[in-house]
Amino acid sequence: MRTANEGKTKNNEPVLRTGELFPAEANPPSSLLTFNSSFFSPVSPNLSLWEVYHAMGFLRKAHPLALWADRVRAVQARVKALNLRGHIGRFIKMVGWPVTQKDVWTRDGLVMAFLSLEDETGLYETVIFPDVYDRYNKLLFDQQPLLVYGRVMIDEGAVSLEVSRIELLEGALAAS
Repeated sequence: MRTANEGKTKNNEPVLRTGELFPAEANPPSSLLTFNSSFFSPVSPNLSLWEVYHAMGFLRKAHPLALWADRVRAVQARVKALNLRGHIGRFIKMVGWPVTQKDVWTRDGLVMAFLSLEDETGLYETVIFPDVYDRYNKLLFDQQPLLVYGRVMIDEGAVSLEVSRIELLEGALAAS
């Protein structure tokens, strides 16, 4: 049964129903429908996480930190995002996968950043002031796990990590 906002327009074009991206009756060209279905089939259990990550650029069924699970477990005394609020005022270290970054300029023309990271328990926000940004910004350009050190701060109810040092997870553990 059709509702009032379904059907066709005067130009015989399909009408979108509320909340839909594409008209229900839209038919893509047949050339778009010819593909190798094995490419889209579930990933073979024989493929490693690394093979899936290299092929797709992301993992469908695991957090990216799963690729470095042994190294993440080897980080001693790390705080997980889930527990960040319980460490306000303390200096801590965390493992994180970069999610988004916003670079801003201070009144003095220096660059600082707001970096969102996530671990296997949740998302957390960091503030990277200009002196720290100058030292470590090269580490922020790739999708790779980071080991971040800093002080947990609270401002207007928002908890964040004021970063004092950043290391690549792999490099940090190789050096220890």
